[in-house]
Amino acid sequence: MKIKQPPLLPVAILAAALMVLDASYFTIDQRVSGVVLQFGQIERVEQEPGFHLRIPWVQSVKKFDARLLPAESGLQSLTTKDQRALQVAAYAKWRISDVALFYKATAGQLRGNDLISKGLGRAVTAELSTHTLQNIVSADAGMLAALKQAATDQTRDLGVEIVDVQLKTVDLPKDNDYTEAVYDRMRAERQRVAADVRAQGSEEAQKIRAEADGTAQTVLAEAYRSAEQLRGEGDAKATEIYAKAYGQDPEFFAFYRSLNAYRASFKDKQDVLVLEPKGQFFKYFKDEGSGK
Repeated sequence: MKIKQPPLLPVAILAAALMVLDASYFTIDQRVSGVVLQFGQIERVEQEPGFHLRIPWVQSVKKFDARLLPAESGLQSLTTKDQRALQVAAYAKWRISDVALFYKATAGQLRGNDLISKGLGRAVTAELSTHTLQNIVSADAGMLAALKQAATDQTRDLGVEIVDVQLKTVDLPKDNDYTEAVYDRMRAERQRVAADVRAQGSEEAQKIRAEADGTAQTVLAEAYRSAEQLRGEGDAKATEIYAKAYGQDPEFFAFYRSLNAYRASFKDKQDVLVLEPKGQFFKYFKDEGSGK
């Protein structure tokens, strides 16, 4: 029995239709951007994720990474503002900001990364030559901002955005005879700064101590003045009371004062006084009534 084969024409038409359909669309995800090319010229830019149509075999699609990408400058030899020879390498984070311009300027992402690295190297040499060794070694924030701007200027025509620039390597040339001298100068500068800070701290401490001592003296003087004033007022009051008491009964007041004198004189059992018995001190020991 002879097997009947399917017609070739419908199969060929179906296969051709599938090929046309497959060539009529492309996908874009969140990680990439694409440009649609027609006869080598940019027809449009596609950045929205999803399916997109194109004319089969007439239009092609070139995709580029839309994420943050790294670039390094490599070691760049330069002379700093204070005439120090250095070798410096920097790295940058960048992204494509204008896909059409990036394609026209680079014609491909690999060449684009190379152009950005070279632009970063030119920025390192040009910008860091205007800074001192200390600013470069300490990675001064103002210097890094200026370096980022210089890298942006160098890559402005590539359709990219320089997001960040940092120094990767800062080193003296290997054959530099004054390497140790440079380190010594750096240590001396740091020690000078530390000495200045200590001197300022000591001066401030002495000022605070002097102010505290002055305040303490003022408080003590005020307290002593108040105490003397209160003591004077008390003595005046006591004198007034004594005067009134003496005016009321002079004889009793004299007797009372004598008792206080006896008490003060004989408060210790070992106290010995050698006095004339007829003296005024023993007046009230003789006669209880008259004191004579």
